[in-house]
Amino acid sequence: MTESRCHTIWRLEGSNARAEGAIEADADLLRPHEGLAVRRVGGAALPARWCCLRFLQTEWPSASTGAAARCDAFIRGRGLMAAYPPDAEFPFQVAVLRRWIENAPPASDGIGLETIVSVNTPLLDARPALEMANRWPQGDVLQLPWADGAGRAEAPPGAALAPIGTKARLLVGRNPIACTAAAGPGCWLVRPAGSAVSFVEMLHPTDFEQTTIDVSGADGPVLRHRFFTRPLEKGVILRCRWRVVRVSRSNDVAATAALWAAFAAESPFLGAY
Repeated sequence: MTESRCHTIWRLEGSNARAEGAIEADADLLRPHEGLAVRRVGGAALPARWCCLRFLQTEWPSASTGAAARCDAFIRGRGLMAAYPPDAEFPFQVAVLRRWIENAPPASDGIGLETIVSVNTPLLDARPALEMANRWPQGDVLQLPWADGAGRAEAPPGAALAPIGTKARLLVGRNPIACTAAAGPGCWLVRPAGSAVSFVEMLHPTDFEQTTIDVSGADGPVLRHRFFTRPLEKGVILRCRWRVVRVSRSNDVAATAALWAAFAAESPFLGAY
């Protein structure tokens, strides 16, 4: 996705990060499991019923027990990086990069946040599974299907990506709802009740492993994604990419399909972490 301009910047004071500009939000980097609390968008305060909204909660075994109390954080350009060293409970270095994306085609009204998580380990062989979640206000969650409406298994490496469809299906049924690549891409459309905006939540197709959606909570649905379930060898870095974009409700399905297609076609992130 190409950014034409970015009007949100990060400020960092100790372990407390604040976004200022088109989006105003706060994060305590020593509590990555709490995610990002968004306060204002486009200069307007969020409705009171959206008080539960939490973006990009990143969870691993020691993220909420105090073992994540060591964090090396810095700002580089439009990105905020937080790196956490290995510990006895979770022997992996975790690096979380959050960066803003604004006014990005093909959804010209889109304002979004991307998170890239990297893990590596000093061990010869281990499993670094972690979870990330978004907590949304009450509303509907839809998943976009593959264009031909057919289920499919995971594509082999190097295979062309299948086109995405534009007839989103409402996710209802037994709770929690399990989502896999066989039923559709890692692309969901969240429609908060009584709002003129929607949110697109996307996982890069190379990173989509396991997702569950809990629609039973009083506050609203929770989308929870599991990454890095395969073994990791010493010296190897694994990464996953996860993006949330705000779009207008009036054309949200078409915008979602276009955003996902552009995201899926992007080259891998090759940063230092």
